[in-house]
Amino acid sequence: MVNGTANGGSVEGLAVTLRVFAGMEEQSPQTATTDAEGRFRFEGLSTEANHGYALLLNYQGVDYGSDLLTFSEGETTLSIPIQVYEPTESDEAISIERAHIFVDFQGNSLVVGEMYLFSNGSDRTYIGAEEVAEGRRGTLRLPLPAGAEGLAFESGELGQRFFETDEGFVDTWPLRPGQASGQLMFRYSLPYSPSGYDLVRDIPYPLKAVNVLVADVGVDVTSDQLTLEGSRGMQGQSYLNLSGQNLSKGERLTLHFSGSPSNALDSEPVEGGETVPVQTPQAGNQLTLRWAALGLAVLAVGFALGYPLLRRQPKVAAGKGVASDLERREQELLSALADLDDDFEAGQITEKVYKRERARKKAELAEIMRRLER
Repeated sequence: MVNGTANGGSVEGLAVTLRVFAGMEEQSPQTATTDAEGRFRFEGLSTEANHGYALLLNYQGVDYGSDLLTFSEGETTLSIPIQVYEPTESDEAISIERAHIFVDFQGNSLVVGEMYLFSNGSDRTYIGAEEVAEGRRGTLRLPLPAGAEGLAFESGELGQRFFETDEGFVDTWPLRPGQASGQLMFRYSLPYSPSGYDLVRDIPYPLKAVNVLVADVGVDVTSDQLTLEGSRGMQGQSYLNLSGQNLSKGERLTLHFSGSPSNALDSEPVEGGETVPVQTPQAGNQLTLRWAALGLAVLAVGFALGYPLLRRQPKVAAGKGVASDLERREQELLSALADLDDDFEAGQITEKVYKRERARKKAELAEIMRRLER
């Protein structure tokens, strides 16, 4: 055990838990205590290929640990360094490594998805200063545009991991030191007028780079802070691509939209001369599937760029026995997700069931991919 903070405190006397797995089944955990030099030891462990282990501990209120550990053939000892950090309430070292903003159109609404990669340039884990719920401190704070509705997260929910604020929402997960050591992905909708609409995003932390993709459906989009890079195809859809860099904390990023989207859903008049979109199942399904595919594609791009989007710990390769079980389950989940998409697109299941089952399967798939060191 090593304290990664300069002049950090002692790591003696920390309780370390060893989670034990046989195949896909978790066994009874074991515990050990660190000595004066931060060392700990577990003995009598099985070195069979289908056994795996994971270390967990809590230091200064923050959880740390390892990914899946296994013994290679003929190996009888594993030396696993774990780094912990002192906490800090200051967000001065927090920055946004990269932001991705996706804009699509549905009837009279903008559907906006945002993904942020956060970096912590200090040698302390950021835990936040203000308690937002009993025993929960607020960390990363994100504002939302006025009128935003239907806020949903890729991982976590309001009232659990996330909490509403006057300006938007706040996360409660600590942010450990490192480049792109944390990520958030969420979506919401806004009312849209073809006569002109400004999407204004307040920058909460120094932003190194931003990329915006707008569905290319005949709507003009401009920004004084971004450069139009042309269009790009992704998941069978053409997107206008705008990019920028080095935006300051507190700066306002403005995107101006005008014109009617060619893919707008049919609308019908209501009292007062206004119109509302007719929510046909086919159109709603197509938009939901497009966003699902786009989100997965962006995550794949993130991995290609070397960003640890789905992890907060260094990875340790799985052994042959454990890996074979995980790989088999991985293929089952990929097939199940494809079948689920087909069933939803065919109208055989409701959107509520689709979202619930897809989220459950994706969460399990992400954990398996993490263990397999994808």
